[in-house]
Amino acid sequence: MGKWEVTDKAGETVYGHNEITVQERGCLLVEHWQSSQGGTGSSINYYNPVTGQWHQDWVDAGSSIIKTSGGIKDGAMAMKGKIYYMQSGQRADFRGKWTPLEDGRVRQFFQQKDDKGKWNTWFDGYYRRVK
Repeated sequence: MGKWEVTDKAGETVYGHNEITVQERGCLLVEHWQSSQGGTGSSINYYNPVTGQWHQDWVDAGSSIIKTSGGIKDGAMAMKGKIYYMQSGQRADFRGKWTPLEDGRVRQFFQQKDDKGKWNTWFDGYYRRVK
């Protein structure tokens, strides 16, 4: 939870800022993203005790929707699902991982599968808490 600055691995290039809040009496995490170029996006994140999985639904102003689910694996949050591009109607397999780092940052690493079945980096950002 809180406010975050998102950068490259070296911390030199700022990709944007993120704010994550807790709502619905602790049952829902809401994320608001603003890129350095002005793009925006939001997600809702929740745990489903029936399935035993976390779910994230993301929508951005760049016209994509990402729906993933998963859980903690090897000390990181790992989720997989689909990305949908609203304007073109295309969709692809999608996966992401959030890994806490020893220096207090969190690495967010997303990949999308191409038409040949190869996983390609979609986003690789390092979250540093803003005080």
